[in-house]
Amino acid sequence: MIPLRPKSSIICLFLAISLVMTGINAKKTIQVKDVVFTIAQSDDRKVTEKLSHPNKLPTTLPPIHNTDTIKLSFTPSLNDGSAIKLKQAVLSFRSTDDVARIATQWASKLDVAYACDKGTGTGTGSQSWGVTIDMGSTATMESFLGHSGRYSVTLYIATLDAALAYDLGAVSVLFAGPAVVPKPSIPESFTPGPEIHHVFRAPDAMASVWLSRVFTVLVLAPWSFLVGAWGIGGANVKNFFEPSSSFGYGGVFFSALGAWVFLFYQYWLRLNLFQLLYYGGLLGVITIVVGRWALVHRAQLRLNKAY
Repeated sequence: MIPLRPKSSIICLFLAISLVMTGINAKKTIQVKDVVFTIAQSDDRKVTEKLSHPNKLPTTLPPIHNTDTIKLSFTPSLNDGSAIKLKQAVLSFRSTDDVARIATQWASKLDVAYACDKGTGTGTGSQSWGVTIDMGSTATMESFLGHSGRYSVTLYIATLDAALAYDLGAVSVLFAGPAVVPKPSIPESFTPGPEIHHVFRAPDAMASVWLSRVFTVLVLAPWSFLVGAWGIGGANVKNFFEPSSSFGYGGVFFSALGAWVFLFYQYWLRLNLFQLLYYGGLLGVITIVVGRWALVHRAQLRLNKAY
């Protein structure tokens, strides 16, 4: 026999205890006994059905009217005989057909649930549970929406470790008068709205033609003043068109100045500030270099002709 290490022994012991506890918990199931379903009719007659799980209510059960009272009694227990600590017990009615919940909404299954109370059943002992439903009360009418039809009845029982859904079968419920379909408390979101008629304002009137002409004259006036000032000042342009290096560099320099005007024009139309600075930096370097060369050759031309 090979001895186990202390750590391995602890792990094996833990696994063994876990398996034993799992087996114990797995064997614990909820049982229901002393199940009594009673319909107290308005003429003091009672229809009582005693069931044992998993048997269901008979199909010959008379319809339940809005003048009747329903009472369910049962005693839950565990299969191993230990004390049961019931956390919740609910008797549920679910319509077999669709019911309109709110006007203008899609119909769906109607679920009505009632909580069972401990000690209200007809069974012996403190573990008896039960519930009594007055079908003629206002609260019941509102819960069922006054809808007559077949309902499947289910008893839900739950503890911390186990749960049981006991299908008791189906019953017929008859309410006097038509079903009540409540109106929504808030307006429905998906409903046709009023038609929207767009009214477009008249476009702004164009400026007068004479205003455009005045603006054109104001733009051209400085150029006219500049040309006139050159004429009065006696500007000498006779050497401007002489075939020399000065003419070439001068033409490039004036072209660079014209490019500046075109650049600002593009900035006004489509360029942003960063594009203006980028292209302006490149054009500025070209303008400075070409302008210096033009001035140097112009000065050399004056020295050669001595005027």
